[in-house]
Amino acid sequence: MVDRVGLLAVIASRAGLSAVQVTHFNRQLDKALAIALAELSLEDARVLAPRERGELERALRDILTFPELRKVAKRWEPHRKIDSDVSQTEITEALTGLLHAKREPYAPCTSTLAQARALGERQKADLRDSIRLAPAGDLRKLAKKWDKANGALASAVRASLERELLSLLDGKTEPLKG
Repeated sequence: MVDRVGLLAVIASRAGLSAVQVTHFNRQLDKALAIALAELSLEDARVLAPRERGELERALRDILTFPELRKVAKRWEPHRKIDSDVSQTEITEALTGLLHAKREPYAPCTSTLAQARALGERQKADLRDSIRLAPAGDLRKLAKKWDKANGALASAVRASLERELLSLLDGKTEPLKG
């Protein structure tokens, strides 16, 4: 098989490309990288050698566009719908955390409040992270499950939902009696 990347690097360095051509060339390489990354599984990304994982992290941070990052996020976290107000930096940080196994892919919480409160500290920390990453729709469903009588949560903004759910989880507040 031809080492396309190596061959391109050698040819490009000797071809005497103009600045415009170099820019175009780099954009095409970036597109090829984005296509490949959109199909790379999280499991495969995590087993890359440390040097390649570092390069992948830099690509996530410096090369991929917002729509390209969203494609990688959808592949790596299929259960997480990314809200429209999530920034490129937040997506990049979330993907980097996944890449380095600092957290597991998002999954909506299915526990009752009693079950969640009974979790060990490590599991509660993971649940807190999950709540912080959850899309607003998932937070509303969880708020309805954990605090059925609190109708105000149905129309609350995402930040308020997150704050209330974390407070319920930590026992700082109790569900309203209905």
